[in-house]
Amino acid sequence: RNGQEPVDADKMASLLGVTAATAPLNNAFFVSVGLLEKAGKGGYLPTTSAIKYQQKYTFDKKAAPALIASCFADTWFFDAVKQKLEVGPTTRDQMVETLAAVAHTDDTYATQYNNILEWLEYVGLIRLTDGMITLTDEADEDGAIRQGEEIVQDEEIVREPVRREKASAPSWPKALIAQ
Repeated sequence: RNGQEPVDADKMASLLGVTAATAPLNNAFFVSVGLLEKAGKGGYLPTTSAIKYQQKYTFDKKAAPALIASCFADTWFFDAVKQKLEVGPTTRDQMVETLAAVAHTDDTYATQYNNILEWLEYVGLIRLTDGMITLTDEADEDGAIRQGEEIVQDEEIVREPVRREKASAPSWPKALIAQ
């Protein structure tokens, strides 16, 4: 419905293909990155970025992820990835260990950290090749996202002010992203 009516966890579960118990964890992740916002008790609405992504995805599946890259560029986990990659490429396992250390967790959450890395690759901020992770040419030091020859800053991508709590690693729920 063009993002105008809030959906609850049960509806999100059916849309995401997960259980009703898992949906709130996914919703919390999407709220933390700015793709969903809370709308009343138990309801969620997509942000402008999420709506623009969905609209673009219906026409151009390859270009759509770049529209939400700025949402992921402004997260504790991408900051941790960038800091680790300042010294050069690293392995996927080393990056998972880094994310766990920053979040004060252990390998129990390796699946969730791997999911984060897959999201970062999907939106074009990192490249995963033969188990090695590097920053892409599309992600520069300032968090600007390159699309072709054009650089798009957060302000240039239409994003409404998102009423969200910025997730920081220590207070981030351990099971925020569930399979």
